[in-house]
Amino acid sequence: MTKQLTNLGSRTFTFRKGGVFYYSRRVPSYLRNHYSKPRIVQSLRTRSPAIAEKASLILTSRLEEYWLNLRVKKFQLPAAHLLTDVGHYSQSDLPDIKTALDEYLRLKGEGKDKYFYALTNRNIGYLIEYLGIRPLDLYSTADAAKLRDWLKERNLSSSTIKRIFSTIKSVINLCINENGLAIKNPFIGIYLPNSGETKTRYPISSKNIKKLVEECYQIDDDLRWLVALLVDSGMRLSEGVGLIKDDLVFDSEIPYINLTAHPHRSLKTANSRRKYLW
Repeated sequence: MTKQLTNLGSRTFTFRKGGVFYYSRRVPSYLRNHYSKPRIVQSLRTRSPAIAEKASLILTSRLEEYWLNLRVKKFQLPAAHLLTDVGHYSQSDLPDIKTALDEYLRLKGEGKDKYFYALTNRNIGYLIEYLGIRPLDLYSTADAAKLRDWLKERNLSSSTIKRIFSTIKSVINLCINENGLAIKNPFIGIYLPNSGETKTRYPISSKNIKKLVEECYQIDDDLRWLVALLVDSGMRLSEGVGLIKDDLVFDSEIPYINLTAHPHRSLKTANSRRKYLW
């Protein structure tokens, strides 16, 4: 089918395709990040020029109002990072970073250990310390770049800064997706340089492992037996330390260790639950 422009006038943003009228409007460049395509095309489901004109005028009015609202929200509050309570000054009704953090911990923190909560709170704490508590749409990419530079001035390594930004992006992304917010995460796409500090980790040689086990036998105390257990099984340290008596199964044809989660110690992943044969 071919498209045929109508004689309703350019202000109606309509064209005809197969006899049916369509509404077509290009998205303004400053709002392009809110849409997956640069143009809005929607069927008006009518063959009548009069009805199409009325429908297109209604759609245009609604779009203009919505776009104006988005445009106003994009305005940054001058010196917002200096305010102690942005909520009293901002026109935004979007969740702030503290609300996003609470939601993230509530949804993602189930079954996680204290380290997860401490790390997440610490990384978001850097953002709050430098940029303050703001609604999510009042942070900008320029703010994100300044935060990166501020972290570098505190002599944090590149890998640490990347982990901090990873947490910030995850917290904001979850809030955006859960609440259907029509905003872009300003902390995505920020350049985080590598400092060349990454070091290659080499495995312990078989000779040294054998020597380590021999030392464990000679000293013969709880800590050395724990080290020997980790060497023989390949368990993580927390997994070995968190074992209880019932995890040791002796009444089987082949004795084994049943590695499972406990209230005092969770496992890193669901696949971490496993059995070790003796």
